[in-house]
Amino acid sequence: AIRNAANKYHTTYLLAKAGLPVPATFSVQDRDKAIEIINELRDAVVKPVFGYKGKGIIRVRDGKMVEPDGTISQIPWKEQITQMIDSWGMLYIQEFIENQGRDIRVFVVNGKVLGSIYRSAQKGHWINNLSQGGTSSPCSLTPSQERICAKAAEAVGTVFAGVDLIEGPGGTMVLEVNGTPSGAGIYSSCGVNVAGHILDYIHLRE
Repeated sequence: AIRNAANKYHTTYLLAKAGLPVPATFSVQDRDKAIEIINELRDAVVKPVFGYKGKGIIRVRDGKMVEPDGTISQIPWKEQITQMIDSWGMLYIQEFIENQGRDIRVFVVNGKVLGSIYRSAQKGHWINNLSQGGTSSPCSLTPSQERICAKAAEAVGTVFAGVDLIEGPGGTMVLEVNGTPSGAGIYSSCGVNVAGHILDYIHLRE
């Protein structure tokens, strides 16, 4: 399960195979193909396929690279893409979903949704991760969102998962499934101790 969740592209494949809503996603090893896809998407996020905490992510919108704080970078984005391919050997490209400056992290243990938090980016920023300066607050899911999260965790094979949702113009989509999520955000925001639920699951299995 951790192996499945660690590979962002494989995770997206499993989610799509399960019929779950995901953003348009591409994996490429060729620089020219990467540039072609980014231009077609017009607003794209490029991530390391094995990444965490929002590190190493860039955004290209209408031919310009957007810094995490929303300002336009002076670095030529095609040059940055070339360096990323040279370093990683491949790129994970996903369309950027317009949102309210936040996403949702949902915690699931053994198919049950324990709770969820909004992760809100700093004003003007577009990366919502708490490790990148985002803040957490309680979130109430719709029944449909709860079903999506339980199904996403099952599709990736996780007993314990942090499912990331984004609410865009086309509805709710699944961005990622994290197989080793920190429980600090939901504990501080909602008082939910996910570790206790994991231990309960282990005891039931014994």
